[in-house]
Amino acid sequence: GKKKKRNIIIKRRRKKLVQFYIISDFLAIIFSFLLTFWIRFTSGLIGAPKGIPDFKWYLFILPILIFVHVVHFSYQGYYKVKLRRNRLDDLFLVFLNTVVSVLLILLIFSYLKSYKFVDFEVSHIYLMIYIPTAVTFIFCMRLLIFKVFKRTYLKKNGISKVLIAGTNDLALMTAKNLTKYAHFGIEISGFLDSGTQKKDVLGDYDDLERVVKKTGITDLVIALPSEEYK
Repeated sequence: GKKKKRNIIIKRRRKKLVQFYIISDFLAIIFSFLLTFWIRFTSGLIGAPKGIPDFKWYLFILPILIFVHVVHFSYQGYYKVKLRRNRLDDLFLVFLNTVVSVLLILLIFSYLKSYKFVDFEVSHIYLMIYIPTAVTFIFCMRLLIFKVFKRTYLKKNGISKVLIAGTNDLALMTAKNLTKYAHFGIEISGFLDSGTQKKDVLGDYDDLERVVKKTGITDLVIALPSEEYK
């Protein structure tokens, strides 16, 4: 009943979060592309001895760049959102994705130019500027999207306070996995165990009713060996 309903809600929210991530990536890539062109060619900050290229030729790069970024993000599993990675891992994946995308763009357009399919060469300086610009905007946009999503989700669905029966390895592993879903409002309130004074143990199994009333538990996870179920 309630557990199944919450799982359905989490799945829907994960899907919605992925959609927001894809949209934010599109916007971040487009903005980074435009800003990089301005920095490299029209801002006057960097000399352009070969002149300013026709912008329409660079626009030809944009859809290919977006496609390469998104496909590589999908390959990295970045849109699965199975568990919340830490920010350092996210930043590294965005950096790796951007470097690979830039290298592929360089290879693609070098090939097209060598066979005279295009009549211009992508500026290497442009691509070097694009890397930190894109990494910054993609990463920051994702942080913003996640922050808004988390606030909206928690406001609508509230906090699920979870109590775990047991303190064995299975119980600890369950708690560790559930904390990775904290952005969906799942909070580990503590454990129940018989005859132990371990940290975060709120009482014995017989204290279940008291603990639930006192701490406002919404979900109980039984993580006990079968012989202890009674």
